[in-house]
Amino acid sequence: MPTEHFRTACPVCASEDARIFLERKRTPVCQNWLLASRAEARAQPAGRIAMALCGKCGMAYNRCFQAALVPYRPGYVNAQTASLAFKNYQRGLVHYFLGAGNVRGERIAEIGCGDGWLLRELVRKPRARNTGLGLDPAFVGQRSAAGGRLRFRAQAFGPGVRLPVVDVVICRQVIEHLAEPVAFLAALRKSIGRRRGVRVFFETSCLRWILRHHVVWDFYYEHCSMFTAATLRRAFETAGFAPVRTWHAFGGAYLWIEAKTAGKVPVRAQDKPVAMLAEDYRQAEMKLLNGWARRLKRSGIRACALWGAGAKGVTFASLFDPERRWLDCVVDGNPGKQGRFLPLTGHEVVAPGELVGRKIKNVIVTNPRYVGEVRGRVRGLGLKCRVIGPHTA
Repeated sequence: MPTEHFRTACPVCASEDARIFLERKRTPVCQNWLLASRAEARAQPAGRIAMALCGKCGMAYNRCFQAALVPYRPGYVNAQTASLAFKNYQRGLVHYFLGAGNVRGERIAEIGCGDGWLLRELVRKPRARNTGLGLDPAFVGQRSAAGGRLRFRAQAFGPGVRLPVVDVVICRQVIEHLAEPVAFLAALRKSIGRRRGVRVFFETSCLRWILRHHVVWDFYYEHCSMFTAATLRRAFETAGFAPVRTWHAFGGAYLWIEAKTAGKVPVRAQDKPVAMLAEDYRQAEMKLLNGWARRLKRSGIRACALWGAGAKGVTFASLFDPERRWLDCVVDGNPGKQGRFLPLTGHEVVAPGELVGRKIKNVIVTNPRYVGEVRGRVRGLGLKCRVIGPHTA
């Protein structure tokens, strides 16, 4: 195992004025790496989180992050399209890019493309006239489609990787996984070369939203760099991109930035202080942790099921049920996750229909946007158990 180290300098502004507001000594290092057996799952390595908030720019970063512990390779499953709510969000992105985003007749590169769903839609839609290249170290599937207009590489982007000539770069839910986000952006800027006006669209989790809503399971090991709108703009400016605009999506939980290549870019972005939000979160966290622990205990042994085997679900299980005492199982509609086991805790992932016949009193949903959808699924199965959202503990 790599030697643990402690980073002191902010990865965006290099200030060493930072204060730790969240610590977890034992947490799964990879939330989307599900295992074939309980024994293998229980044997997975654990990591440490020490989230520090930069007092100068408002960036949050894990001082104990070790990239070597996180395996981004085939078998890493993070697709959320089993959810209707997320599918609708994805469809909205396609509508935006092909409409108001004016991504038509463009050469697109998507970094961290996952299974390639978004890129396929942007290329295959009638009259879009786009071509696409997707890069992802965990990509599995056909490497060429749409008559050669769409290509994929099972490869990570970073310094030394050259992109072909592109007009648009899309990167979703990647930058928060990088301990050196500015170096990553600088490598992208270098790869694009001297061409001006190339547009880049990045999506990440919103630090302000997480802090304001006290979302305790949105801090996990893979997310080592967390941004506000201003710190995201500053990172892009530092790397030589000119920000165009930022906006929020998916109920405010996601933060988007559009930037472009230009000439010399001044570093101007400054943030409104988020220290008070971080302190409020720190004080609220213990109360929330204790509240969920009491709720699970009141429900009884193995009387609850957790819906969703993604990052939030894995974090919830590791926080509140590390010994599998309270959660009978974890439910997920993604067939690629069913029959597998959560890292460290070893909770089994089952299909929704497998809840029938189990003595479940409560189904827990960690994302508020999915509560209504899950209630409908539970009613459709004829179950009488209660569906509990994140704000009812």
